This record gives sequence, C-alpha cells and structure tokens, in this order.
Amino acid sequence: MRFILLLGAVFVAWAVHAAEPPLPAWYTEANATFLRQVAHSPDSALVTAAEVLRKAKALGDVRLELRAHAMLGQAWNMKGHAAKALPHFLQGLHRAEAVGDVYRIAMLNANVAEVLLGQRQWAASARHGQRAVSGFEACGQTIWAGAAMQDLALALVAQGKDDSARILLERAVPLLEVMQMEEHLAELRSIQQGLAPPPDEADSTAAPGLLRLRHRMQFARTLRQLGLLERADTLLQAVIQDAGLSGFDQERMEALDERSGVLAELGRAGEAHALLREHLVLRDTLASLTTARAVAEVQTAFDVARKDAALQAQQLLISRQRAWLAAGSLLVVLGGLFVVHLWYTRRHKVALAAQLVERNTALDAALADKELLLQELQHRVKNNLQLVGGLLRMQDRTITDPAAQQAMRDSQDLVRSLTLIHQDLTGNGSVRGIAMQGYVERLVGGLLRSHGNGTERIAVSLEVEPLQLDVDSAIPIGLVLHELIVNALKHAFPNGRKGTLRVVLRLLDKGLELVVQDDGVGLPNAADNADPTGQGLGLLRTFAEKLQAEHQVDVQK
Repeated sequence: MRFILLLGAVFVAWAVHAAEPPLPAWYTEANATFLRQVAHSPDSALVTAAEVLRKAKALGDVRLELRAHAMLGQAWNMKGHAAKALPHFLQGLHRAEAVGDVYRIAMLNANVAEVLLGQRQWAASARHGQRAVSGFEACGQTIWAGAAMQDLALALVAQGKDDSARILLERAVPLLEVMQMEEHLAELRSIQQGLAPPPDEADSTAAPGLLRLRHRMQFARTLRQLGLLERADTLLQAVIQDAGLSGFDQERMEALDERSGVLAELGRAGEAHALLREHLVLRDTLASLTTARAVAEVQTAFDVARKDAALQAQQLLISRQRAWLAAGSLLVVLGGLFVVHLWYTRRHKVALAAQLVERNTALDAALADKELLLQELQHRVKNNLQLVGGLLRMQDRTITDPAAQQAMRDSQDLVRSLTLIHQDLTGNGSVRGIAMQGYVERLVGGLLRSHGNGTERIAVSLEVEPLQLDVDSAIPIGLVLHELIVNALKHAFPNGRKGTLRVVLRLLDKGLELVVQDDGVGLPNAADNADPTGQGLGLLRTFAEKLQAEHQVDVQK
C-alpha cells in the first residue's frame, strides 16, 4: 500500500475542527476498535464500519455517515477489493461536499484518485488527484499534499504528460523531505530520474551512475505496474545498455530479468526466453566469482529456480487450456455449419485439422523448450549443491573438534539428501517427479555408509511402493527420512548392538504413510510427542506442517 492509503487510516481517526459539535462517545469507541482491526482483520473492520453506518443513518447525521463510508472504503481497500471500496469513497466525498468539510473532501479525493489509478482510469484519477492536492494546500496540510502529488504524477505519466509530472514532483519532494519520509521520497526520486533526460557528463549535480540506474529500474517497475509495458520496455533497454557500458553487472542482470517479464506480458515469448537465458548465464557468472558467496546464495538460487519452474509450468498449462478452449469453440461452430451446408463444413473441417496439427506441433516444441530450461535449472541447482558439499568436506578436514566434525558431517548428509533429488531430476530426463523407490534406497544406503553402519550389524527392510512425487513433496519427505534414520543410527543401536531398521512408504486412501521403525533401545520420555528425545526430532513438526501431515511416535516393540 502506498503512502496515501496509510493516511486513509489516520483520516478515520482525525480530530474534528474546534467549530464542529463533539462526536458521540459510541462513535469514538467504535472508531478506536476499527483502527485496531483494519490492518489485521479487515473482515471484522467491515462489520464495525457497517454498524457505524447503520447508526449514523438512524440518527440522520451526515458527518457520521461520511466517516462510516470512509471506514468502509478503507476496509475494502485493505482487503484488496478496490472496486468495492470506490463507491464508499465516492459516497463519503458527496457527504463531505454537502457539509463543506474541505479537509475531508481533499482526503477522499486522494483515496478516489488512488483507486482509479489502480484501475488505470488515468484521466479520472488525475482530476481527483488535482482536487486532493488543491484541498490539502487550502487547509494547510502541505505534507499530505506532497503525498497526493505522487499518484497525480503517475496519472499524468500514464497520459503522456511527462513535463507536467516532472514539475509536480519538483514541488512534492521538498514537502516530504521536511518530514524525512525516506521510503516515499525514494519512490518519488525514482519517478523523477525516470522522467529526467540523460545527464550531461559535465553536470556535477547529476545523480551518480549506479544510483541513477537503480532509480530508473524502479521507475520501469512502476511503469510495468501501471500497464505501460512499451514504455517500461524502452526504459529497460536503456538501463541494460548503460549498465553494460558502465560495468554494473548486478543491475544489468536485474534489468534482463525485469525486461524478460515485460516481454512475456507483451506476448513476445521468444524474446523473453532469450533474455531469461542471458539473465541466467550472467547470474551464474556472478555467482562463480567468489566461492564464499556461492555457499551463502545456494538456497536463494534454489528458491528462484523452483519459482521460475512453477511459473513456467503454470503458464504452459494456461496456454494449453486456452488452445483447447478455442479449438472446442471452433468445433461447435463447425458443427452448426454442418447442418446448413455439408460440403462447406467438410472443407472447413479439413482446414481446422491442419491448424490443430500445426498448433499442437508448436505447443510440443514450446513444451520441449521449457522442459529443457527446467532441466538446465535443476542441473545448475544440483551443481551448486555439490559445490556446497565439496566446501563442507574441505572445511571438515580442517576441524579437530569431534562435535564440530559431527555437525559438519550431518550438514554434508543433508546436502547429499537434497542432491539426490536433483540427480534424479537431471538423470531421468524429466522434471515432473521423483521416483521414490530408488531415491529411498540410495538415501538409506548413503546414510549407513556415512555413519559407519553396514548391513552386517544393522539389517535394512525397505517397503517403498513405486511412487513418483513432485519436488515440493519429495524434498520434505527426504528430509524427514534423513532426520529419523540418522537419529536411529546414532542412538538406537549403541555399543555395537545389532538390529533392524525398517522404512515404509505407501499410498493409503487418505494419502501417503511414511513409517520409520527400529528394534533398538527405545526412546526415553516418549510421552512427550512433540520432541520425545530432544535429539532433533522437533523438526518433524515443521516438516509435517509443510506436508499438511500428522506425525506419531510409538515406542512399542
């Protein structure tokens, strides 16, 4: 939410002018309740505001009605329903104009302007924004006038009135500097830098190169949010070129990623994919410059890859659904024409069949390209995980403390468990799932070798059904198995004790069942189901929440 929306909450509680009659005590109490609810429970705030409006109408008090409508508008806006907020802001504005409340007229105009800006009604937003600025200035609220100028400037930019927006921002920045509103000043300065002409090299007052690049990047994102994709694309091209010439690789990488998203929204998928590849290559190059940073950033790279893969899969699914919907509509039309003219329908059916073959061919090619990209991402994640494992092994050789060595080996086991997932993804040529039977066998075998336990002392019984799970399910299940098996190997068979470790993964009517059993010495304090031993099993709660699962501990046998 931008600055003016936050001020909207303050508006509800703003003190009335000294000349106005005092407000009823019940309203003051309801308003305080509303302010506590609106940021954390907007649904409850809606109920409170509706009750205020009901009482205000019963009393016929226009002042209370306009406040109630402002409260309802604010609550709907906080829920993200701008279309439902707008009528309440407009009704509140009408009542404020009826009683001549200049301050609240300005505030409600500002709220209406922002909602219309979000709905891309540029001209209407600009009209209300100008009224808000004028109203705030008339009643001496210059700080709020500066805040309202930001939305007005964006509406002017959307209409191509860059000069007017630039002049307006020159007035707004000093007003907000007085209150040191740094977050909102950064947004205004980004818009200013985006609208400013290229700086003269001899101009010592121009913003530094890196700072100007970042401001322009932020302005490009603002243009994208406004739906001005062509302008955002033009600006991002300039940022990519300037960043490359100046050697700012991080900013160039971010601009490539942002422009890839803009081109995708413009329907230029081929160019978007090319930029995405360039972005990934540059990102890997930057990541390889320092080994230490690679260790810290490996989790971030994993999350980004998974998010990109999910987004591409969703986009592919949407594209297919639209294609089949269009094909079905055409078939219905052709079926109607069949009744009218058989020969005409047959000729068009032949043409439609050819179109469908061509479209399916194109879809298959696009799917193959996307799967290739996903495999490449999984391959890079696997390589990064192997790099982390290698670094941990190198560090292990320099540690003499036994406890630290054990902790380092546990970390290596965790990384190895994650690496197995991505080895399966890259090894079987598919990014759609993990074959759990082979994965569990390799995981258990690796942990037995890592902890020095062979099958001579500990027998292993695996009852894993041939299931194929998605990555989001396989990873937490793998980590659960890792925690339970390592716990058993460490504590269930002390002093060379022999025994059996049993792992079961099967499909039931209600979902999956995962069982890890041993016939070792047992768990102490097993009545505490949350963490019976204090040996790391508390992590099960986190993994269970991730999988929407239930976990139980049974000490029998």
